[in-house]
Amino acid sequence: MEKSIKDIAQPLQINICIQGNLGLTLKHKASYNLIILTTDRCFIGHSLGGLLGSHILIEQPQLFNRYIIGSPSYWWDNKEITKRLSSKNILLTDSVKTVFTFIGGKEGVHITNWKEFDSILVNKINKNIKFHDQIFQDETHQSVVPAAFSTAVKFVYKK
Repeated sequence: MEKSIKDIAQPLQINICIQGNLGLTLKHKASYNLIILTTDRCFIGHSLGGLLGSHILIEQPQLFNRYIIGSPSYWWDNKEITKRLSSKNILLTDSVKTVFTFIGGKEGVHITNWKEFDSILVNKINKNIKFHDQIFQDETHQSVVPAAFSTAVKFVYKK
C-alpha cells in the first residue's frame, strides 16, 4: 500500500505567543500537519534573536543553510561576539548558502556595532556564500522587522 505525505506527516503542536507594547499577550494553539525539510533550514532572528543567530553562524554554521539576522544585539557582554569573530579564521562551511543581515537606520549606536561585525564577517566567509547587509533608513528597532522581512526572505531563497 502506497502512503502519501499526508499519511506520513505527524501533527506538530505549535504555540504562538505575541506580546505587544501594552503587555497584551495572545496565545493561540492549533495542530498543523507540516512537512519539515531537514536539509534546507533558515534561521530568522531579531535583536537578541539576531545575536543568537550570529553565535550559531560563528560556532555551528552547519545547523542552518540560510540566515536572516536583524538588528542583532552586538553590544551584549561588551561586544564579546565581535571580539570572538575577529579571532577566528574563515568559518562558514559550504552548507551555508545565504546570509542576510539588516538594521534600522534610526537605531543609533547599534548601527556602528552592526557595521563593525558585518565588516569582519564579510571578510571571513566563503566567497560562494551569498551575503547581503542592508540598512532600512527610516526604520526603528521595532519597525524594521516588518519592513525588512519580505526583502530578506526573497534574498535568501532566490536562486
